[in-house]
Amino acid sequence: MGKQIFDRIKKTLVILLMVCFLVTMTAATVSAAKITVYEHINFGGGRLDTSSNQQYVGDQWNDKISSIKINSGTWRFYEHANYGGRYWDLGPGQYSWVENAGIPNDLISSFKQINPAKVIVYEHINFRGGRLYASSNQQYVGDQWNDKISSIKINSGTWRFYEHANYGGRYWDLGPGQYSWVENVGIPNDLISSFKRV
Repeated sequence: MGKQIFDRIKKTLVILLMVCFLVTMTAATVSAAKITVYEHINFGGGRLDTSSNQQYVGDQWNDKISSIKINSGTWRFYEHANYGGRYWDLGPGQYSWVENAGIPNDLISSFKQINPAKVIVYEHINFRGGRLYASSNQQYVGDQWNDKISSIKINSGTWRFYEHANYGGRYWDLGPGQYSWVENVGIPNDLISSFKRV
């Protein structure tokens, strides 16, 4: 009788250990791949899965990335190795063609994970077109974004948006939320030049 109970307990423990092992391995696999870059549009061709920064993507991938899947985090993509040249920020999502996210096709040479954005501004209404991720004040949004912002997502904090650089001119305050068209909250379309947290 005692041996049967011992055998049952032993069998149950073995099963529990196997289940724990499988759950741990599955969780590790799911959390490990934070980003996948693809050689062709629509996630075709060769692929590179990684969760680490890429100071240089290597000769095989240099200037050959056309689509991207980001599982987690905000990533900055650079046109040159060693995080040089122009850059574009993307958050979680599936980008079937990098040009739809404002990145020229076959141009990426390095990328790295950056702090999560507190504000995301978009070129077009309904969160379309190019996007700029920001976690800090923007004294000037740059020539690429000046007077071109049409929609905004705010993940945390209250932010003040100005019509001129250096926090000048009229301003509008927005808190956390998704603003699919700035005119719906009283901000003239394509007018923002700077913004900061208040």
